[in-house]
Amino acid sequence: MIHMLPSHRNLNDVQTHEIDLAEDAGLFSKGTFDFMSLQAGGRANLGCTKLDRKNYLQTKRQKAMGQGEAAEFNDMITNIFWANSKMIIDYEIFGDVLSFDTTYQTNKEHRPLASFVGFNNHRKMIVFGGALMYDETSESFQ
Repeated sequence: MIHMLPSHRNLNDVQTHEIDLAEDAGLFSKGTFDFMSLQAGGRANLGCTKLDRKNYLQTKRQKAMGQGEAAEFNDMITNIFWANSKMIIDYEIFGDVLSFDTTYQTNKEHRPLASFVGFNNHRKMIVFGGALMYDETSESFQ
C-alpha cells in the first residue's frame, strides 16, 4: 500500500497531458482514472489517486483565472456554510449523533457538498447544517 502515501504519489508529464485531453473531451474522472490505471498495469503502478487528478485540475483552473481573481473567488466559495435557527436548536437537542459526509454530483466543477446530519428520538434524519466547498483539501475542511 506504499503507493497510497502522499510522499510516493505524483503526476508525471504524460499523466497530466492525458488528464488534460480527457478533460477537454468531457470524459468523467472515473473513466479517465480507470483508463490510466489500465495503461499503467494497475492502480498500484499508477503513482497517483483520483484526488491527485482532481487537485491538479483545480490548480490548473486557478492559474488560468489569475492569482488575484482565484484568491478572491476561493475565499468567496470555500466559506459557504449554512445553518438556520431551527437547525441550531435541533443540534442542541439531538446533536449526540452526528454524521459528516461529503458527496457531490459528477460534473465539470466537482464541487463537494458537505452535510451535517443526525437522528431525532423518532429515528428520523435531521439536517444540522451544510457546506458548499470549493475542493477537498485540508484547508477547505478546516
